[in-house]
Amino acid sequence: MYETALPPETRNLIRSMKPSPLVIGIPSYRNIATVGAVVSAVAQGMDRHYRHLEPVLINTDGHSFDQTLDLAMKIPVPASVRRIGTRYHGLPGKGSAIRSIMEAATLLGARTCAVIEADVTTVTPEWIPALVGPVVSGEFDMILPHYLFQRPLAGSNDLLAHPLLHTLFGADLRTPLAGEFAMSGFLAGRMCDKDVWETDVARAGLNSWITTTAILEGYKLGQVRLGERLHVSSPIGSMANRKFLQQVGTLFRLAYIYRKFWRQENIRRPTPLHDRWQPGARASANSWPSAKPVKAAIQKSMNRNTARLWASILLPENLARVHDLIEHDHKPFTAELWAKVVYDFFVVYNQGEGDPDRVIEALIPLYHTRLASFLEAGMNLDEDGRDALIAEQATVFDSEFPYLLNRASSYVPWPRPNLHPQAVP
Repeated sequence: MYETALPPETRNLIRSMKPSPLVIGIPSYRNIATVGAVVSAVAQGMDRHYRHLEPVLINTDGHSFDQTLDLAMKIPVPASVRRIGTRYHGLPGKGSAIRSIMEAATLLGARTCAVIEADVTTVTPEWIPALVGPVVSGEFDMILPHYLFQRPLAGSNDLLAHPLLHTLFGADLRTPLAGEFAMSGFLAGRMCDKDVWETDVARAGLNSWITTTAILEGYKLGQVRLGERLHVSSPIGSMANRKFLQQVGTLFRLAYIYRKFWRQENIRRPTPLHDRWQPGARASANSWPSAKPVKAAIQKSMNRNTARLWASILLPENLARVHDLIEHDHKPFTAELWAKVVYDFFVVYNQGEGDPDRVIEALIPLYHTRLASFLEAGMNLDEDGRDALIAEQATVFDSEFPYLLNRASSYVPWPRPNLHPQAVP
């Protein structure tokens, strides 16, 4: 078990440096094709807008074997930007990388800490004041982006995290699982001190955990527009499925642990969208992705136990509708059915007697089915129409909240099949 994500030599280096009010980190893993442009854009933004703060840029890498960190450290940066390069300790994953950035910010006495992912291809220097400006000024404890659109996909935000957090805790955050964010140095230090770093938070569950924790602990959150977010990512497949499992599992677990706060007025507060900070970018005309690769992933994400798990998780009427959708792929997966399906899985994940990870795995093909319908519905819409489509899903989650309460209060485990592979004929 690692007590810190920063190796000793990096901690010693940081302790020898002059403190800085602003630290921006770039976590990376095998991003040799994109990390150079990200480093250059971030460093230019820091120099252009925050030179007087003597900012620090830290590249923290997950032990890439393709010289990602070496390239990141070779990219020329302005003299006003001090730079650190390191490899983190701890469980492999994005969470451990970001923990190391927050630890560095704490050691440097930073008032503001921000993160920009290394695979983004649309980052510009103007993203920097947009993200960190509202925190540097003291107006907010944490800033998340409101992207005009994300590609390849943003479904876990639009179809799960956004509607669930909006319904349960009143958080109107458009992109709660955003890869980019800024937070106060105090909040970064608080996050480092939490006892979660041996869980999925250290992997891909980090953004679910940070955002939910910030909401429930009463920090002041805001949003800024960052235009379109394009990034290089792995194709839909096993890696994406593991990320989905960790993100959604963390979200489901936290939302249930803090169920006493569901719909409590004392935590329901607006999350302003500060247009004065936005870089002013617009989404490109062809920014809406095709549903074809998502449809192709539906069957690939199913296994011989999936249907059995559905029978143990879904209420009979929902199960019948799901089977009808799978058999007739031309039928739309409605927002109303999706809300009920998610609530069924949410309850069984937290109250069921089986392996919670298996529950999320069984949700993946249904998520792909709903995402395909969602993408097809938005194909011919403009930006306002697509925003309305996303808002509709959140509204439907909200209207189905009584269903969730009833499902949670009346849940009795269904007879579960033996799910050990060797027991399946």
